Amino acid sequence: MGGFNENLRLLRKKNDMTQADLGKKLGISSSAVAMYERGEREPNFDTLKNIGVFFNVDMNYLLGLDNDERPYPSADNKEEDQVHEEQGAYHITADAKEIAKYLSENPEHKILFDDIKDLEKDDIEFVKKMIGKIK
Repeated sequence: MGGFNENLRLLRKKNDMTQADLGKKLGISSSAVAMYERGEREPNFDTLKNIGVFFNVDMNYLLGLDNDERPYPSADNKEEDQVHEEQGAYHITADAKEIAKYLSENPEHKILFDDIKDLEKDDIEFVKKMIGKIK
């Protein structure tokens, strides 16, 4: 299972695009795309979401949390959302803008959000239990 930088490079090449092509489509510079692919920089939440939508891939795949390159879940596809929930997948919902706004206004929470992307499901459950104990 590749990480975000490897998956981004694979998706771009699979779609016969240059870094400049992808940057233009996403409204970012080609140097930003290059830095993402080299793992020197990570996109913000909105850019990450736009990449997932552009390539029509689930956020778990894009982040390297899942090998399954299933299509990006739409907000109105309840059956697909249910399948993702049953599989323990984390995907973008209609509340993505609210989450992105919250994280931008609370950078101390963004640090936690960034750290969880490398955790296994059991570890996430453990962290949730620990947070519940300190509330």
